[in-house]
Amino acid sequence: MNTIIDGSRALAPKNKAHGFTLVEVLLTMAILSMLMLTATYAYNYITQNWKRNQQLYESELAQYKSATLVYRAVAHTQPKIVKGEGTASLQGASSRTGFYFLGRDNGFTAYTHSAAQDPAYPAVYRLFREQSENGQFSLIYEEAMLNDVLLLRAQQNLPFSFRLTVATELNSLNFEYYGWASATIRMNANPEVGTQLFTPEWFKQYDGMERVQHPLVVQVRIEDFLWPIPVLDLSSELLNRRFVGEE
Repeated sequence: MNTIIDGSRALAPKNKAHGFTLVEVLLTMAILSMLMLTATYAYNYITQNWKRNQQLYESELAQYKSATLVYRAVAHTQPKIVKGEGTASLQGASSRTGFYFLGRDNGFTAYTHSAAQDPAYPAVYRLFREQSENGQFSLIYEEAMLNDVLLLRAQQNLPFSFRLTVATELNSLNFEYYGWASATIRMNANPEVGTQLFTPEWFKQYDGMERVQHPLVVQVRIEDFLWPIPVLDLSSELLNRRFVGEE
């Protein structure tokens, strides 16, 4: 009897309680917390980086659009005859007719038949450098539309209400002008009129009213990059038309 009882005890299954210890639970929670923290950090980093990249992209896109508008307007620069107000010309007399152009080493003012704001209308624009407090330069474009204004005089007041920043943080920015020194010199350079040898030159300053000519090329020197702006050579043709019309 005792043997049977002992045998049944030997055959009975052993029931043991299984579970996680406190240490295992704490370790698991620590790992999950680290994973959640890492995921949160990664998400924040990606989000901030995406926003930063998006802002940079939007800024670059806006600057590209501005530059495209400016390049188009500047590419359509052309000579425009206007009346002066007793301006002393290089011919030694008071010139009542000249070209709407004024160039200095820090920028220039010119006429374009295709405005940046609306290419269907002409405009007067200024392209110049602007210095910041840190000594660097920005390339600025300002424009006055001529959709309801006639440009007749050199000293005419115009509404420059449109402004674009083309480039920023430039270490150097200068302007040069290639053209004839004056209408008289150009006339003397004509083999049919004179015998002297004259050619266009580069100038740091160019006044279309004084020289009674428009520059053939405006060159913007942006650090080591040269941006030449060729202009149609219409000065002589426009002057001839003007003088014939006044006769």
